[in-house]
Amino acid sequence: MEVWQQILIYAVIGFGGVVLGAWLQRRAMREERAAREETELTSSMRNLLSEIESNLGLIEQPLTGWSLAPFETDIWDAHKGKILYLSSELQKSLREAYLWIHKANAVVETHLAHDSRGGGHFDNLYRQMIEKVKAPAQKARDELKDWLNSREA
Repeated sequence: MEVWQQILIYAVIGFGGVVLGAWLQRRAMREERAAREETELTSSMRNLLSEIESNLGLIEQPLTGWSLAPFETDIWDAHKGKILYLSSELQKSLREAYLWIHKANAVVETHLAHDSRGGGHFDNLYRQMIEKVKAPAQKARDELKDWLNSREA
């Protein structure tokens, strides 16, 4: 075998090694990114579950009449874009729950702006709204718990 043939073989082997190394590195980075995104999604959904449970706890508290408490929506506002990675049924449940939560919060904001003395029309409207929040929030909570449990299994 001549020298130029040996050089060509070594060049092909070297080039193949570089290409293979780059491919393996990109593959490892993709897998790492996918694992990180999965961890972030699970963490976000755990936080969202905690927020829903907190809101359900707020529903169970007796209404004092002096202050209508707004529901928490910070986690939802920060992570609602991530629900696109969930099943369509779970997405629908979460959207419906937070739709009613936002409507109830609008009643609270209106109450604070117009009738902050307590009692009256806004208290009754708020009571109606929290009853409408309860069922969708419980459904979303249960489906989110099931989703999280399926991730841990």
